[in-house]
Formats: sequence, structure tokens, C-alpha cells
Amino acid sequence: MAPPDARAQTAKDESVKERPRAEFDPLGIELDELLAGVGLLSREAVEGKTTPFASFNVLPKVNAVGRWESNIFRVESGSITDRIGIISPAVTIASDWDNHSLSTTLSADFGRWSRTTTENYDDLHMTIGGGIDITESLKTTGIFRLERLHEGRGGIDDPGSGVRPLTYLQPSMTLGAEYMADAILLKPTIDVTQFSYDSAVSLDPLTSPPDTKLRDRTDYKIKNRFGYEFQPGTIAFVEPGYLRRDFRRERDRLGFLQDSSVYQVLTGLTWDVSSITFIDFGVGLLHQKFDEPGFKSITAPAFSLTGIWNATELVTLTAKGESYTSDTTQGGVSSVLVNRLTLTLDYEVFDNLVATWSGYGEMSTFEQQEPPQRQDLGYGTKLGLDYLIGRNFTTGVAVGWATLDSNTFGRSWVNRTGEVRFGVRL
Repeated sequence: MAPPDARAQTAKDESVKERPRAEFDPLGIELDELLAGVGLLSREAVEGKTTPFASFNVLPKVNAVGRWESNIFRVESGSITDRIGIISPAVTIASDWDNHSLSTTLSADFGRWSRTTTENYDDLHMTIGGGIDITESLKTTGIFRLERLHEGRGGIDDPGSGVRPLTYLQPSMTLGAEYMADAILLKPTIDVTQFSYDSAVSLDPLTSPPDTKLRDRTDYKIKNRFGYEFQPGTIAFVEPGYLRRDFRRERDRLGFLQDSSVYQVLTGLTWDVSSITFIDFGVGLLHQKFDEPGFKSITAPAFSLTGIWNATELVTLTAKGESYTSDTTQGGVSSVLVNRLTLTLDYEVFDNLVATWSGYGEMSTFEQQEPPQRQDLGYGTKLGLDYLIGRNFTTGVAVGWATLDSNTFGRSWVNRTGEVRFGVRL
């Protein structure tokens, strides 16, 4: 994820989901008050606001989700239905400064299935980020994350129901800057992400688990946006980028070299002139070159899209899309080219009740050395309601449906979901 924009996206600020709600937004707890409450600060220091902790707010919350799924393993036939409860505690400590920013978030997701307990998971997240306003024209940002995650079912390298969900450690760091002066925009970003997989655990003693250490790698990504603001709020840009995938094991299970380099150039337009519409759209080319001499290079059209349209004070339409390549350990497949588009419609029924519809489409093309070439078309939709009960409580319901249509036998699936949510926040 890229660091947040230094320039305000006014349409996003005024969208149905993002705009302030004075009567329903949580107030948080001042950090110095919290420390005094547990005896770590004196009341005199708190009342005089003489400590640096006085400029930080603490925002704790806990969300609970109960979800039903019709096909938890994402299989074409023999689907298994089950229910899951997910508890997600989180606490954020954020600065309240006029200039610069600093925040940290600790959170977790604990998932427990009713019958299929082998699918249970514990995801942990830690984020530290901030920004420095060096001048009015130059701003920098930095984010560090440390996460322990699991892979959901239905992914490209899903080992199937005979193996427990794969887990991995993912540290990452993103550094960014933005310079905007005299109609010139420079916006470099550096991102480093590491993937370190735990050993797979087979549920069948007669089945050998996959060698997940083949997937350990580090991704190095750098890009820079060069832009020119020819009208206030309207910027034409060119954005070259480079991604290097460096695997810890040089060769895969078939002896092929795994490392690759991805080059991408986008040219496009950013339009942010009012509280009604924001558009950031780029088109260009993507080229992936492999260290393995036997793999052909990939060259394909590429795009990126973020669009926000506040059609009325009560309706917001959001569009997001991108092209990218994904690595895979499947034999004879060098890479997977993915094009994805998501649409979301938010409607404010009342000040504290928002209805949301979302839909997505995703085309994945497997770059195989031998025909036939596998192609997967994924698409789905979700409809939900979110209700704010004062400042401190939230609830909601949602129903969803997702499909994967593949031209490869046994890879297609359909999954239907229904869920109830409840949250507490301070």
C-alpha cells in the first residue's frame, strides 16, 4: 500500500463513508488521561498539559462478525457449508498535531469456525506510520508494518482442503515523498515487502504437504510520479515503476529460476477540483522479464483507476481498478496477469444508516509454457447495511455472492455469504 497523499482529496473527504459525523464519530481518549488513570502520570501533569502525551489520542475498538458461507473451501463440487465467528480488537494511538503526524495501530482477527475447526486462524497486525511536513511544498511519509497472516481459500496457490490454511509473516516498509510547487509534481515511493511462510501442515497422513519455503521472497518496488498541473486541481502525469521479486530459493520444485523483474509505465490524469468528483486514471504498458531463460517475457496493457463521484449529498459512487502480476508455484506457469475492477455505491438512508452495494470483476491469465492457457474470471456482489448507534456502537448486516469461472476442469466455484456485525468503539 502506498503512503497517503499529502494533497487532500476533497471528494473523498466529502463521500458518504468518509465525511465527519459530529454526533456519531468516536471521541477517543486523551493518552495523558489514560496514563494518569493507571497511575503512570500525575494529575497535576495532566491538568497542566505539560507532557508530550497530551497531544495523542487513543482510539480503541472491538468488532465482532458472525458469517455463514456456502462453500468454505471454494471447490467446484462437494462444497461444505459452515459458520464462522470473527473477533477483531484494535487500538490506535494517533497524534493531534497541526503539522506532522505520528500513529501506531495494534489489531488482530481471530476466526473460529463452528464445525471445520482446522480452518481457524489468528491474524496479528502492527503498524507504525507518520509524516513530516518539511515545507509547504515538500512532505514525506513512512509506514512500517509487521503482520502474521493466513491465506484464504480459493487463491492461486491454495493447497486444498487436505492442508491447513497457509500462514506467513509479512514485514513491510513504505517510504514516500511529495513535492508540489510551480505546477510541478514529484512523488517517489519505495516499498519493500517480505514473505516468510510457515511449514504447511497436512491433515491427511498419506498426503505430503507442499514445500511452502519455495514461496519465501522479498519484493522491492519503486515508482515515481512526474506531474504537471496545467489547471488548478488538474494534473497530467507519467509514472514509471519497477518491481523486483527476489526468492530465497533460487529455483522452484521443477528446477526453474524463480526471480523476475516487472517494469511498468503509466500516463494519465488526476482531477481533483471540487468536493463532488475525484479521478486518478492512468494507462500504459507492463513488462515482466524472468531470470529463467525458458520463460517468455510478458508484455501487456496496464491501467490504474481511483474514482469518487458524490452524485448527491446522499450518494457516493467509487471505482477502483488496477493491473498487476502475481507469482505462483504451479509447475510450468511463469506468472499470473490480473486485471481487477471494483465498484461501490453508498447511499445514506439516514445520518446513522448507510446502505452499500459493491461488485467486482477480475480476469486472471496464467502464463503457461505449454497450451492450453488457463484463464479465470472472478466476479461477485455484496449488499449491506451499516447502522451507527450513537458514538460508541455500530451494527450491520450483509449478504454476498462470489463466483470463479475457469476454463480448467475442477477450478470453478461459487460461494454465498450472509453476515451480522457488531462493534464497540470509544
